[in-house]
Amino acid sequence: MSVIKLLNYKPEFDYQLMVEVDVDPLAERCVIMSRDKLEILGVTSQVSASTRFRLPMQYASTDNIMVLILDKTREYNAAILDGVTAEIIDANLVKI
Repeated sequence: MSVIKLLNYKPEFDYQLMVEVDVDPLAERCVIMSRDKLEILGVTSQVSASTRFRLPMQYASTDNIMVLILDKTREYNAAILDGVTAEIIDANLVKI
């Protein structure tokens, strides 16, 4: 009888994309969208001074990302940053 031993292989690097947004302290929501499809890639209502988003690898070599910040009470105008490029990171080293 043969015994097969399975090994769990963990790659040395875990490449992912990240967008880090320096958010206005009065903003209460931050939204990441694809510019070409207007698809929402990430939303958070837990905004801090530096908010991070993990994105699909298909956005690695494009600037088709928009960042939108807004408040819930509509006291301030929303702000949009267009043409954002995501950063390639090693997820083993960066906490998101």
